Amino acid sequence: MIPTNGVTPQKGIVGGRIATEALLAPALVIHQRNEQTLCVQPRTGYVYDKHMMLHRDEYGDPMLPEDQHPEQPSRISRIMHTILEADLLKCMLRLQIRSASREEACLIHSAQLWDELEITSTLDQAVLDDREFRQHLRYHSLYVNHHTATCAKLSLGGVLVSAIAVAEKRVSNAFAIVRPPGHHADPDQSSGFCFFNNVAVTAKYLLCHYREGPAPIQRILILDWDIHHGNGTQTAFYDDPNVLFVSIHRFDIRGGERFYPGRPEADMTFVGEGAGRGKNVNIPWDQAAMGDADYLYAFDTIVMPLAREFAPDFVLISAGFDAAKGDELGGCLVSPAGYAHMTHRLASLAGGRLVAALEGGYNIEAISQSALACIRVMLGDAPPALPSLAPCASAVKTIHDVVAIQSRFWKTMRPRYEPLSDDILPLATELNRALLPFEAIVKRKHSQMISVALGEPTLSSHFDRQVFVSSSIRTATKAILWIHEGSVLSIKLNAATGEPASSESFIYDKSELIYRLSNDQQWAVVDVNVTLPAPLHSHSKEGKRLRTALIAHVWHSLFRNSDISMSEIDRVVIIADGRGCQAFSDVMADVDLADLEQISAACVLTPSPLQPLRPLRATAGWSKKSVLHIASESTDAKTDAKTLRRQAMLKTTYAEVILTNGQASTHNLIKEWPFIAHFVCARMVIDQVPAKLD
Repeated sequence: MIPTNGVTPQKGIVGGRIATEALLAPALVIHQRNEQTLCVQPRTGYVYDKHMMLHRDEYGDPMLPEDQHPEQPSRISRIMHTILEADLLKCMLRLQIRSASREEACLIHSAQLWDELEITSTLDQAVLDDREFRQHLRYHSLYVNHHTATCAKLSLGGVLVSAIAVAEKRVSNAFAIVRPPGHHADPDQSSGFCFFNNVAVTAKYLLCHYREGPAPIQRILILDWDIHHGNGTQTAFYDDPNVLFVSIHRFDIRGGERFYPGRPEADMTFVGEGAGRGKNVNIPWDQAAMGDADYLYAFDTIVMPLAREFAPDFVLISAGFDAAKGDELGGCLVSPAGYAHMTHRLASLAGGRLVAALEGGYNIEAISQSALACIRVMLGDAPPALPSLAPCASAVKTIHDVVAIQSRFWKTMRPRYEPLSDDILPLATELNRALLPFEAIVKRKHSQMISVALGEPTLSSHFDRQVFVSSSIRTATKAILWIHEGSVLSIKLNAATGEPASSESFIYDKSELIYRLSNDQQWAVVDVNVTLPAPLHSHSKEGKRLRTALIAHVWHSLFRNSDISMSEIDRVVIIADGRGCQAFSDVMADVDLADLEQISAACVLTPSPLQPLRPLRATAGWSKKSVLHIASESTDAKTDAKTLRRQAMLKTTYAEVILTNGQASTHNLIKEWPFIAHFVCARMVIDQVPAKLD
């Protein structure tokens, strides 16, 4: 038997009898967590050395606690303590850690990077803390002391030892409890708390030394679930067809800057180059608060299908736990159970040959419980049960976009999307622009609508033939101001080719509902379509600015310009949908309340779930009396205190609030149309409210 932690494992005894099944499968662990259950042979190895705690921030304020820096020494000691408390060490094999050699590190890194770090162990701390010296070494996001080089070599060596033990079948899998972390370290530059790229060097080592043999390692999957992009690992294998690198990370803008490391290479469009095209997969979240539902949706839709098609011989996890709930730097909500489920999925690959190497994670309790959950699964426990989960709309969009990009390289990514080539692109028309003639037909079908010349050159160039008014606008006494995006397509795609099935695809215009109601009641309509050409139609600042400028121009033309003003109008209801909501909200900040009172205006808002609407604070009193707000209610695990506070705030801000589970404002508008129609009619002070509309 192999000694573990100073104890020689005995035959497995369960209920007083020998567990013969375990003796026939020596890599199997029997661990039912009771006094009579002992391990036959550990299936899970681990590395740990308290000397890695000697790397610490000596430059900080001496009046603050020792562990003031996020990447603090107690990160690894707390994990070890938690494993010990859970009584799991007897079922694990402690692997003998060693320092990595220069030759090993230089499989990925430059000799200069190695030499510069070695020098730090010979210098006084005052020199190491000197700003100019740190700039010379380009240590902008790193702290250094006399022990840093030793700790970095132990950290890298620990991951190497873990992988070698798994490759040589001494253990089935392993968890490397190491620091400093590694995934931000580029081949020639240390950064982001990282000196050597532990996982990248280990992957290269395995490909070099275990490529032949009875169980060759020729393809490696690296899954990086740290909340920060693994930029160093991506750089190391960007053109390598033998390494599939998948990074799930935040890429949103926070405080005017991209989430760290903030490089454009973290975007989903960076797919690898040369022979490595398609082997680099970035899944960039565009917001905080992503949780189990979102991560597991990414796993089930992208990670696992790609991994099965790639068929790796070995799996390396850059196991940062800063997406865990409670980690303030990460700002996300993944639970220990969520990490357990991700580990369980990955353990089904490569015959179970898997190594998890600690990266980030800065909430000590969250990191220790998350690591423990992963280790339990690696030991053979089933992951804990999870409640019903549904990804948020933002996650669904991100995953959809990544699938579209990666479908060019992978058979399992369906439907397949092919971008237009440069020779075809000049002949193509964006679909939202091509639909404008169809919408004009809808307008002529229901009422005599007149196109309005905007006059302002910039607006005219972006919104040509997108503002219409009823021919009765000068004589009508009541009107609907309809602010919306274009027609809606319902398209069924051929799963193999990605082409639309024309007989099962449809187009409809939400304006039908507005025109039907206004015709029945003999009201005028002002129709403003805020659709923009791509890429302005996305949530870009320029797109928002143009839409706001359009609504402001229309508003002031209607109420301030005597030539085209609605002089006879005494009642107006504004219905703003989708991206039109935020534009209208921005305009309301500068609207004279006298304008609203003069026309007894009321409003219906159906914003997009991806773009929550800010309260109309400038017109708070009017909003409380006259606005119906329809919003998509969160139905996933992230209905946290912040979401509940927002919902409560809505109910105190507006006259009426409806919370729906619709995933788009279009669905909300249609689903709640009977209520909307009654609200509009009541605000128009109509004696007879129309019957329920189809």
